[in-house]
Amino acid sequence: MSLTVLARGDDWIVIDKPAGLLVHKSALARDRDVVLTRLRDQLGQHVFPVHRLDRPTTGCLAFGLDSEGARKLQEALQAGQKTYLTLVRGQAEALDGQVIDRPLNGEGGGERK
Repeated sequence: MSLTVLARGDDWIVIDKPAGLLVHKSALARDRDVVLTRLRDQLGQHVFPVHRLDRPTTGCLAFGLDSEGARKLQEALQAGQKTYLTLVRGQAEALDGQVIDRPLNGEGGGERK
């Protein structure tokens, strides 16, 4: 199954990561079918992951097509602001958008899951 390419430049690519796949192999999960391997095989070249998304998460995933492309993407991600959109099931108390501005690390009352 090929990955959907959302955008591509000379030295970078952004794909739509499907839910259920790891970005790369790890010591805790030695899945053979991972995004990194799929994309490498699909493009016929080595790719450099710039960030991760958890296995159950779907979304945009950026890769450098060479080390320089990966470096530029990492710098852009570090210099910018990340915005996350989460879809949940159930009743919402308010219909308008809300900004939750709390840390996820447990400091300041936030909870990390």
